[in-house]
Amino acid sequence: MEATTGRSLAAGHSTISGSGEMTHLPVGRDRSLSKRRTDAKKRGAARAANNDTDDRYREAEGEGLGLGSPRDRDSCSSKLSQIEKTSTPQLLLALLAPSEHTITKRRQTQGPRPSLPAPFSNSPSSAQRKEIVSREDDADAAPRSLGFPPRFLSNFKHYTFHSVIHFAALKAVSESCQKPLEYYKTNVSGTINLLEVMRENNVKHFIYSSSATVYGVPQQLPLVEDMKTGNCTNPYGRTKFMVEEILKDLCTSDKEFSVISLRYFNPVGAHPSGQIGEDPNGIPNNLMPYIAQVSVGKRDTLYVYGNDYDTPDGTGVRDYIHIMDLAVGHVKAIIYQKTHNLKGFKPINLGTGKGYSVLEVIHAFEKASGKKISYKIVERRPGDISVSYADASIANKELNWVATKNMDDMCLDTWKWQQNNPNGYKN
Repeated sequence: MEATTGRSLAAGHSTISGSGEMTHLPVGRDRSLSKRRTDAKKRGAARAANNDTDDRYREAEGEGLGLGSPRDRDSCSSKLSQIEKTSTPQLLLALLAPSEHTITKRRQTQGPRPSLPAPFSNSPSSAQRKEIVSREDDADAAPRSLGFPPRFLSNFKHYTFHSVIHFAALKAVSESCQKPLEYYKTNVSGTINLLEVMRENNVKHFIYSSSATVYGVPQQLPLVEDMKTGNCTNPYGRTKFMVEEILKDLCTSDKEFSVISLRYFNPVGAHPSGQIGEDPNGIPNNLMPYIAQVSVGKRDTLYVYGNDYDTPDGTGVRDYIHIMDLAVGHVKAIIYQKTHNLKGFKPINLGTGKGYSVLEVIHAFEKASGKKISYKIVERRPGDISVSYADASIANKELNWVATKNMDDMCLDTWKWQQNNPNGYKN
């Protein structure tokens, strides 16, 4: 079992521009300066009418910022705080599926314009589903790869960015044991390429999608951020550990660089609409999509990898987190990074703090779907560990973030997606 889900894009990452707009790095909408200023004034007037806006964000907002200027970057936190205070504060819906398009979500009426990376090697054609979470003009697609040399990301110079959120990676633990070179090339070299472009363009705020796999075999539980990392059991985990070490070195060499490394536990679930979810190509590498496909009749039997772990029922235990909670965590991280003027490297766990065994997840999904799951116990997979769950108190105290959705929610949303899309995006 791995801390994240399936294969990822070979490429694709999103940024937040200085104007608070989400823009995919290589391609975006280059609106005229006058149009952007007009839009900014309208948004500013709307925000001024909101008496609930926090004073610390008003101070940044009250500068009379002109888009395209260096001060434009200072408005980012104000606009993000506006989103945070809404009933649907998720800016980023990181589905982390084998289809691996990073889908951005925001309020239906206002907020930063997100970006939607184009499909790549393992991605279905699903960009049309973006209107579920945003207006039809809210996403741009850009077929670029982080594996390319930095010159292919020269469009960085066309926009002003405050923060880069780096989701792109290959993400299957068992596959990484079979294809280690592909994982090191994509996950490590690709990140270095991105960091070089950031350095060339003086962008110094970075949100990294890391993983609980950096902890390796747990020496104690729950897992806490200040524990030793690096005792990884698989190449995927080592790539995440290596990138964290690179980021630490970068922060040591450049005192202005700011990194929040979000250590995901096991993201699962789907958008509550049932229209955007996890659609693996081929046999799923992860538990939840495999269960869903068995439930809908696409597959006959679920294979449970090992029942001889040192756990109550012998199956592996993981901390599962709903993707919608994960999305909120990214919003909170960006706001924290900006409002606290964070410098250096800061790791933060994103998990619920509660572990579920494979059999417990199966039973929860049976309850959600009303269907019996046929499963078979087989040998362990290489690279798996017995137990992993988070201490998420730092995220709670410093980001003001807490996971709000439980296993029932995760199963219900996954089942809704699978029912609506029995053949995935191929419907």
